[in-house]
Amino acid sequence: MINAIKELEKLEESGFTTDQAKVSLNIWIELMNENLVTKVEFKEETLLIRKEMLLMRAELKHDISDLRTEMYAIRAELKGEIAALRSEMKGEIASLRSEMKELEHRMTIKMGIIMGIGITILGILQRL
Repeated sequence: MINAIKELEKLEESGFTTDQAKVSLNIWIELMNENLVTKVEFKEETLLIRKEMLLMRAELKHDISDLRTEMYAIRAELKGEIAALRSEMKGEIASLRSEMKELEHRMTIKMGIIMGIGITILGILQRL
């Protein structure tokens, strides 16, 4: 804190009356008491803030751990779904290939029939 007597003397030396110096000094002391923090108050507040920070850090670590667990579960679920979709797609592709082979076989038969009919018609036309 300040040395009130010393400060009072300085104000009087600079031209303040004793009453003016006392009033000014009282105002200054009141402002300091209302707005300044003591070392003890500062240490107490610092400790409280540190405790709050430690609690927040612990909560954040817990939240991060929960999020990681949740992410791993979602990842596993997605892997399962992707595997199921791949399997389904493989089945669909195999089915399409089978259908295409069947269509190819039918078209070959139809083309053979058409060629046979064409050859028959040509044979008939040649005899005429």
